[in-house]
Amino acid sequence: ATIAGYNNIPYTTNATGGLVPDGEDMYYPLNGSNVGFLAYYPYKQGTTDTYAVNIADQSKPEAIDLLYAKTATDYNKRSTAVPLTFSHKLSKFVIKTKVGAGITSLLGMTVTTKCRTTASFNIKSGLLDNYDNLATINFKTIKEGEQYEAIILPVASASAENSMTVRFIIGTDEYVWKVPPNATFTAGNSHEWEITGTRTGVSGIQGTIHQLLSGP
Repeated sequence: ATIAGYNNIPYTTNATGGLVPDGEDMYYPLNGSNVGFLAYYPYKQGTTDTYAVNIADQSKPEAIDLLYAKTATDYNKRSTAVPLTFSHKLSKFVIKTKVGAGITSLLGMTVTTKCRTTASFNIKSGLLDNYDNLATINFKTIKEGEQYEAIILPVASASAENSMTVRFIIGTDEYVWKVPPNATFTAGNSHEWEITGTRTGVSGIQGTIHQLLSGP
């Protein structure tokens, strides 16, 4: 159960990294009963048990990168500070590109892929489901001609979704790279692929996979 009036209360960070209420304070039950805490980011008004995820717009990753925290123990009016350790619930798809035979520059290139762009996140269970809306998204350019990134929904394998393909467009030329069907994109991880573009096509090899860090 949720304590009356304390559902989806917005908090913001202060100068020291602590969370402070963006409005009135919340208070522990006077009878000393225990409570737990759930938190998510970015905040959305009207959210109850389900958070609507939408990754269609990749222009501001911080606006779509879902973070989540759930306390492992309970707290009451005798408690002091409550630590909230957030984790990333989505996955990052990183493409690092370099020129190959027949291509002199990748400047001005755009990178796109087609994937599911909406899902439901259950705030109480911490699980994602109801993947929907297969659409094309644009990777955000981190360094032109060298690195491109996208926040995507976690998938057990590329083939389980839609046999993911990535398109590289340079002027009027378009190159298509098929993500290996056994490639996985797990929640909280950054998956890097090294892509070489040549005049006859593109090839890719799996690079580093590392955890996306977010502190308390």
